[in-house]
Amino acid sequence: MPEFDHFCFLCYAGFHNPLEVDEEEDYDEDTAEMRKIFPFADIRQRLDWASNFRTIGVNRNATGLKQCYLSGRAVEEELGTIIEPGDHPNAQNLQLEYDGEVSLYNDANDDGDGDLPIHESCLTVLCEAFAQARGLKYHWNAQCSSTTLPFDLDTLFTCLASVRRQGFQSCLDLGHELDMEQSFWIQWNEVYYYLDPLDQDETSRSRQRALERALSPTREILASKADKYQAQSADFFSGLPKELVVRILDFVSVPDMPSCLLASRAILEATRSDHFWTRRMRIDAPWYWEAAEDGLLDAHREYNDVMTQALKPVELAKRGQRVDGLANRRRIWQVAQEVVRLYELADDPVATKPSVFEEDATCRYAVRVARPRSSELKKDTNFFFTTAADMTLTKRIQFHWSGAALCGISVAVGDTTSICGDCSSPAEARHDLVIAADDWLEKLVFNISTVDTSVYNSDVCRRDQFVSGVSCYTLSGKRHEFGDTQGSKRLFEPPPGKGIVGLRTELADGRFTRFAIIEHAAIPTKSRTLHDEKRLDFLWKNELPSRSLRFQGLQSGYWSGDGSWDLVPMELLKFGNTEEELSTLVGFGSSPDCRSLEVYREDGSKQRIGGNVEAMKTMRIDGPGGERVGGFKFVIGALCEGIVITTNHGRQAIFGKSNDNARTEHTPDPGFGLAGIYCSFNYNSNLLSSLALVQSPDFSAVDIDPASLMDETGLMWELQPPPPSWRSIGPVYGDQHRGAVAKTVDFSRPVTKIEGLLAAPQWLDLIELGGWTIHYGDGSDLEPTATFGHTSWVWPQQPDATVVDLRSMQRHESMAMFAGHDSDTVTPVAHATTDEEALSQASTWDLGASGEKLVAVTVWSGDYLNGIQFHSETGRSSPRWGKCGNEPAATIRIGGEESVVGLKVMLGTSRLGYVACCDVPQAVQAMGKPQDKSSLWPH
Repeated sequence: MPEFDHFCFLCYAGFHNPLEVDEEEDYDEDTAEMRKIFPFADIRQRLDWASNFRTIGVNRNATGLKQCYLSGRAVEEELGTIIEPGDHPNAQNLQLEYDGEVSLYNDANDDGDGDLPIHESCLTVLCEAFAQARGLKYHWNAQCSSTTLPFDLDTLFTCLASVRRQGFQSCLDLGHELDMEQSFWIQWNEVYYYLDPLDQDETSRSRQRALERALSPTREILASKADKYQAQSADFFSGLPKELVVRILDFVSVPDMPSCLLASRAILEATRSDHFWTRRMRIDAPWYWEAAEDGLLDAHREYNDVMTQALKPVELAKRGQRVDGLANRRRIWQVAQEVVRLYELADDPVATKPSVFEEDATCRYAVRVARPRSSELKKDTNFFFTTAADMTLTKRIQFHWSGAALCGISVAVGDTTSICGDCSSPAEARHDLVIAADDWLEKLVFNISTVDTSVYNSDVCRRDQFVSGVSCYTLSGKRHEFGDTQGSKRLFEPPPGKGIVGLRTELADGRFTRFAIIEHAAIPTKSRTLHDEKRLDFLWKNELPSRSLRFQGLQSGYWSGDGSWDLVPMELLKFGNTEEELSTLVGFGSSPDCRSLEVYREDGSKQRIGGNVEAMKTMRIDGPGGERVGGFKFVIGALCEGIVITTNHGRQAIFGKSNDNARTEHTPDPGFGLAGIYCSFNYNSNLLSSLALVQSPDFSAVDIDPASLMDETGLMWELQPPPPSWRSIGPVYGDQHRGAVAKTVDFSRPVTKIEGLLAAPQWLDLIELGGWTIHYGDGSDLEPTATFGHTSWVWPQQPDATVVDLRSMQRHESMAMFAGHDSDTVTPVAHATTDEEALSQASTWDLGASGEKLVAVTVWSGDYLNGIQFHSETGRSSPRWGKCGNEPAATIRIGGEESVVGLKVMLGTSRLGYVACCDVPQAVQAMGKPQDKSSLWPH
């Protein structure tokens, strides 16, 4: 069966189950026996029920006090990834991924809200369990409305958070009697636990009853045995009223009942009525609700049939009788009872005073403000004001702290106090704020601290986050700070026309983990302009963005996830909020893997977001001369792999990888100018995980023409196309390349030095070697440096580096899986025959302050570019880059009949999949003013 990541939280079975069999596999004796008595063809046919399911989820866009919903039914079989929204009100304003459909699992990350998927049949069992616990007559079926459930979805979702396993959101620590089966390989020893719990075959049941009558002892035989036993011992029950005997039997377990029937004729007589066995069915098999509905004829036989199906399915199968789904139903019922108990504990909140504002109050999604370390939750919903008159009273707010973390808020209005969280802190661990009768809170800003702990022998960091400070803004314009003022900012502000009337909170580990404000139109408020709600949706690092800015939707990779989206700090890289600010922009920079991004200002200042990486590739931008960034292309794969930036001066630069699963183009919306980008660096705590444009209505967008920056083969020119008279001529050396970027080496410009000319040992793949950087010395307005792939930043560069350092350098992830070039027509051979030789080769070719012009380039190639060497006008030759141990493929010289004027270098990363973090040289070709002849000279 295929692997998948999600399964029913109530029964642990999956949704898509195309059962396969391996006839050659060796099974243990017990499994072989079970496969024999449970025919494979029958079991495969009876797994179809599992493809009918729904999900219980949270709609972050819901604005009421309730935000969970029950979805519609599945509309796709394969893994059940797409479902219908259904009829629940909270599902109607979901942000649908497809027209009329919504993704089932909007969260699989370690600490997210992951939906709770449930089979249709299992939902029926769960509803029956709640109905019985509450004394209701309710039966769920597919035609029922999701608004009529016998339980509250929000309470259920919250109470189950305490039993979720980290990393497996639909995996609950309950008594399932099955192992966690994410791959859902049938456990044949318990195959009856995979059958539809609602499956009953009445025809088979009738035949079974007839057989049971033939095989089971009759009451006369039981009476005879009872008489024989009583001849040897007294019947202590004979003198008791029958009603009392029946009550006593209520305490007898199912396994002990046959012995009781044999031990006493009085007991046997007391159990002769259908009423007794119907009553007994309700005690022993509450999961068999059909007994209560229909009444039972020949109730004793029905009891025996049902209990045998539920408790002895293997014995039935060995007799060749059909096994129903009652064994699975009994198991699921027991899990449902645990859910009901958890629900009842969570559904017993501390009594709060009634408020006239409850009916029309609204509330945004309660965002996560701390990372819980355990799953024990305390949930509070509190209204501060009982009546409208309370708003004219003096208010006293206390903030309570547990260590450095906010753990409680109490609000006293008049002689009543509302308590959220844990407000038992001593006086020295709380802060007081008194607000006058004619004043009130306008908004709150939480300062959220982040503490990263490195995992031993790993690049991964474990992150802890909590509320360490609060900023209170009042309608009178005052600002009050409590606790730490540093950290990421989380804004809580009601929409225009509404004020704060209460709070929703969750407490775990003695600190707030979720928080939301309750809003109402009758509460005094401040006149506010509309703003982009992403200011409220996201956590912002260091400072909140300007109210005037607007934010396009995030672009994320398939590893990025949105599991802890509300605890992922967004970082804003600003180009400018005004035209004046935009005119000071003089550059953009990025590290090879885009984990660090920078902008540079005319005054020498810079802004950096992301990590602290020194190896930066930069692009000059002539902000004072009117050059403006007009748009981006985002390269999306497992993460956000690359960025292409385009300006209105017909220039573009590529940072990171130029190609992966998708490369999408983004420009400002009509009426807005491009003010910057905002990003998160969440994956493994520091990799670029998501990004999008920031827009401003205060200036206009600029025109760009990305199509003019492509060559005739579809490659993107960096930084700009060569002069129109230049043409690509002659063969491509590395003609199997999959590059997406083209860049020229200009032979007419003097070169002062070339860096990154590393010699690859035979064991190192060229994709790990990186590229080289050419520094020009002509002092022109053209770009002074040209980067042809970042030089490897893990190559040991220290003067005293040894072979040990070389061999232990960090290699790209999964490099060993892809090493080698089996498809190469020419196997590259290292010219550095030993590691010592590779390490000792100079990597920088220095041509002096004035520089020299290049006149020739020698290349080594097969399917890809394997090596290169540059030659200057004075006859000097550079160190060789790559693997140059074979015969050269060609030498490209300046001039000649083809008027060669430069070199076209093609860069890309597809050569070995995702193992390289940025583009590297993959092929070269001569450029000149063609005369229809080859640019190839024999070496």
